[in-house]
Amino acid sequence: MYSNRLFSFAIDAERGFLPKQNPLIELPPNAEWNRKFNQLAKNIPQLLKEKKLRIVVDALNQEFEAAVINGRSAQVTVENLAQKNAALLMLLMIAQAYLWEDANNKPRNMLPAVLAKNIYPLCKMQQRYPTLTYADYVLNNWRLKDQTKKITLDNIEPLFTFTGSLDEAWFIKIHVAIEAVFAKALDAAQRACALADDMVLREKMALAPQQKDEDEEVLTEFLTQINHSLAAATKLLQGMKTGCDPHYFWHTLRSHFNGWEKISVKVGDKEETGVRFSGVDAESKIPAHRYIGASGAQSSSIPALDRALGVKHEMNNMFQTAQSFEHYMPLEHRAFIMSLQQNKIRKIVAASDSPKLIVALEDAVTMLQMFREGHRGGLVKRYIFDPAEEQGISREQITGTGGTVEEYLQTRSYNTKARAHL
Repeated sequence: MYSNRLFSFAIDAERGFLPKQNPLIELPPNAEWNRKFNQLAKNIPQLLKEKKLRIVVDALNQEFEAAVINGRSAQVTVENLAQKNAALLMLLMIAQAYLWEDANNKPRNMLPAVLAKNIYPLCKMQQRYPTLTYADYVLNNWRLKDQTKKITLDNIEPLFTFTGSLDEAWFIKIHVAIEAVFAKALDAAQRACALADDMVLREKMALAPQQKDEDEEVLTEFLTQINHSLAAATKLLQGMKTGCDPHYFWHTLRSHFNGWEKISVKVGDKEETGVRFSGVDAESKIPAHRYIGASGAQSSSIPALDRALGVKHEMNNMFQTAQSFEHYMPLEHRAFIMSLQQNKIRKIVAASDSPKLIVALEDAVTMLQMFREGHRGGLVKRYIFDPAEEQGISREQITGTGGTVEEYLQTRSYNTKARAHL
């Protein structure tokens, strides 16, 4: 019988890619440097508003270097995954704020040792990029208002923000709520893929042919659940406009997600792009850290459903960009996406005479496209294209925080014989 292996990929059937254990609101305060970073992370909005965050971090860096010289520990103290995730969220948000404190002027291209030498070992341990990602800013950046209730838009709030604004809080909450809604789709997708694989295997071995009709009914239910989950997520996406002002996003919030590949300074007679990590040994003479900014395109949910439903995209520049986003996802989530790659759902549906099953797959793919169109035609247009146009900036001149504002929409609808049965 098909199995559910979500737990193998750090996915929860009720929360999807959101952590099963609620994110920590602070690091254990029994360690000196934990307390320092707890306080600094909470003060990011005020320090950025006053243009004092770099001053505070540079002063803290002097404390750090003095501690190192005197042989005292100057590292965050973490003992488990939840604490590591909390430390990375705080440190990476502080780092991003430090580099881009004043987006109108030149950003910094060097992380001081107090940040670099705390961030680097944590990221090396997880084999991930040492920069703020969607997984940090969204997946690990929320708390429940009422611990006895589930994750819903009304029962969550962010742990840390750059601005302290209600607009930014709403921006984060919408994304967290969408990820929670996607949980049922991910659960159904994994079960559907496992069931389809089992069905193909049984057919090859000529086992239990009488079970085919029952299996197709269950597969139809799974695909219908994906459809319903995507519909709920699309509705939440449309609610972004009720709490996050497009002009505020464009003029104030968006700059906090700038990528490091946009940081360029002149060194001698050459332009040097990227960020250096002070105190961290580097083999290369040029900065190794040139990452894109945190972006919703780094969410694992839509790529996972693409793979499960067998969606094919045009092999263009946007496809290459979308593929690169996956390197910013947690390793376990990337493994889950890959595990769905060769599933047999389409093969089962293509050989089926069940109109319900055929329509269920077609409808799920259609709803997946509607979610994409809701993102590009709704959010991207309202929050990026329209404000840019008001400033006389053409679409061709815009690059998003994740490297592009275009989301690849070349979803090819699955041509089935479903409509012939309607």
